[in-house]
Amino acid sequence: MKNTDIRSFDLTQRTIFGLLSQTLFGAAYTPEPDVDWTQVYLESENQAVRLQTFANHHLIPGIPDALREDIRRYLAAAILRDARLHTEHTYVHTLLTRQGIPYSILKGASSACFYPDPLTRAMGDVDFFVGREDFDRALQLFTEEGFSVSGQDHVCHVVLRKKRMHLEMHFEPAGVPDGEVGEKIRFYLSDLRQRATLLKNRLTTCLRPSDFHHGLIMLMHLQHHLLAEGIGLRHLCDWAVFVNHFHPDEFRETFEEKLKAVGLWRLARLLSLSAVLYIGLPEQDWMREDSEDELTARQLMVDIVAGGNFGKKDRQRAYEGMFISNRGKDGISHNRAKAGFRALNRITRVKCPFTQRVPILLPVGWVAVLLGYLFRNHKRNQTKGHVSAVDAYKKSSARQQLYRKLGLYEPEL
Repeated sequence: MKNTDIRSFDLTQRTIFGLLSQTLFGAAYTPEPDVDWTQVYLESENQAVRLQTFANHHLIPGIPDALREDIRRYLAAAILRDARLHTEHTYVHTLLTRQGIPYSILKGASSACFYPDPLTRAMGDVDFFVGREDFDRALQLFTEEGFSVSGQDHVCHVVLRKKRMHLEMHFEPAGVPDGEVGEKIRFYLSDLRQRATLLKNRLTTCLRPSDFHHGLIMLMHLQHHLLAEGIGLRHLCDWAVFVNHFHPDEFRETFEEKLKAVGLWRLARLLSLSAVLYIGLPEQDWMREDSEDELTARQLMVDIVAGGNFGKKDRQRAYEGMFISNRGKDGISHNRAKAGFRALNRITRVKCPFTQRVPILLPVGWVAVLLGYLFRNHKRNQTKGHVSAVDAYKKSSARQQLYRKLGLYEPEL
């Protein structure tokens, strides 16, 4: 990846950066001339930051009247949806606490509470952690409440659905790696529910993780998706407003030693520095440690913008991720062919559970998975365009080189 600065981004992207800095950190910003506001509107959706970008649309000059009305309608609907999702957090809280089941919200309202206005953070589904020892009891409780259950073969959660409600109940946060580092992270998370604190505001009542647990969970989630389909600006905004919550020395005191021990300190620093350089996060001295940090932070921002939220701008990125890492579970030190083989094994064991019971049948699962890939790719080719495994392999090289600079799950102590 080449060196870049803010001028390397196009006018649409620069405009989004400026509006985000204004919404999140109160920075002064005046749009450049000749902004194509329709493109800003579309790109902000690709990055899942439309709410943050246009929160103050009534103060932004130059937006055409028809588009401004579309923005107004979108914001009204999105805020109404977000308000409903906040009430679903309260529902989960009430249901579990009445039955004496300890839990903690993951992301969601726990992330939104750090925004200047929680309703400017686009919400997804409701993720919460109950732990393995209470999992069956909680599952029975939600089943009795009329929820259907799916995703029971997932590595860390099940999905609970009831009418419009979509909940993800975790027995482990996403992104915990294999090996000694994973065990150390599990130790750090062992008191997650005991240290959870009550979050109560005009929108919701729920239990949120301690600041340390919330930061660790966010970093694991970020790397989990970064190495696969990619993350968008929404994830960077979540991180930036969280970091801004700390006094200058407080973040280092809370996180440095433990994150260095599990190889996430460099990711924390460089994400923060990216937010400083592009979306207005005030800089703190711990964010830079060597002369290469700024270059890597700028390259990281290029990567974030290129993929969009969960790879929305580039469907091929998910296939590239197969040649980069097994979603970080075993690091990113393997060559790309070996990483692809490991990823194929992981996918096969999930999609063909019989291969877990009878490992000798794993090659049969490979054939089934690859045939499924070819079939889906044929259908996509008829509608959305072809995804090439060869191209994915070639393009994965630059991404893997960048991610290796992050030292993910490589302890520094």
